[in-house]
Amino acid sequence: MYNVSNEGSQVKNPRSLSKALAMQSITQFGPGCRPMFYTALLNQPEWLGWCPISNVDECTVYLEDAEIGLLVWSATALDNSGFQWQVPELSLTRSRAYQWRVEPSHKKLSDAGSIEACTNAFPTLPVTDRIARFWLISSDELARFTAGLAMLRERADPAFLAIAEALYLAEFQMYHHALSRLPVGRGKGSLALPALVASARSVIFRQMMQHIVRANAMPPCFAEWAELNEQYYRNQTEARLYDGDQHNNVPELRGEARRHKTKRASPITKLRQTLI
Repeated sequence: MYNVSNEGSQVKNPRSLSKALAMQSITQFGPGCRPMFYTALLNQPEWLGWCPISNVDECTVYLEDAEIGLLVWSATALDNSGFQWQVPELSLTRSRAYQWRVEPSHKKLSDAGSIEACTNAFPTLPVTDRIARFWLISSDELARFTAGLAMLRERADPAFLAIAEALYLAEFQMYHHALSRLPVGRGKGSLALPALVASARSVIFRQMMQHIVRANAMPPCFAEWAELNEQYYRNQTEARLYDGDQHNNVPELRGEARRHKTKRASPITKLRQTLI
């Protein structure tokens, strides 16, 4: 079975974690929530989490059947640098979409105007209700995923296994697990890795956007958030490739290549040709 315990889909007791880390988002655009706003999951999440909301110190979460609007479960939580609700064991049906929405139940100050999806810590355009959706992959998909993952781990280059697993997870629409699987940061000793990671994120969000469009009945904000994230990480890929090109053009490095009298295309150049 694929282990997702360290991927953030199941948040531990917030008191045992850094408050900033507990509500860290894996998206650049869209609400700071965990699981992310649109994703399949392997199993029922143990926690639902939402980022801080301006002037709100208490929120209620409502988990509903997205197809018929039936309320499945609700709970209230106080602000603790964000809101977190521990989800009891529920009889959720696999392959069925569930929508969870967050509504303030107590505000510190009265405020007017449109609903904010989150604080300024997250650029959340377009502004919308605080909603997210998830579904559990079917039993057949779970069996295919488990078998395919075993083969992938046997054949993949260990240096790029995390990226390969992330892209494989995305094939099953498990976007939250996929994005959480990717390494963060620029990496050590490799100029190509950050560009590969950014490109993988861009691909995952593009697949998400296409899946949302095919589903047709999704809130419009979901597709817009996916598209904004895809564009952001596509630009990040280009920036990482540019950084690599600049590094390869340093005079000292060019001189070293001349001394070896071997002219080879740099990994960054190859990556640009294959990924962009």
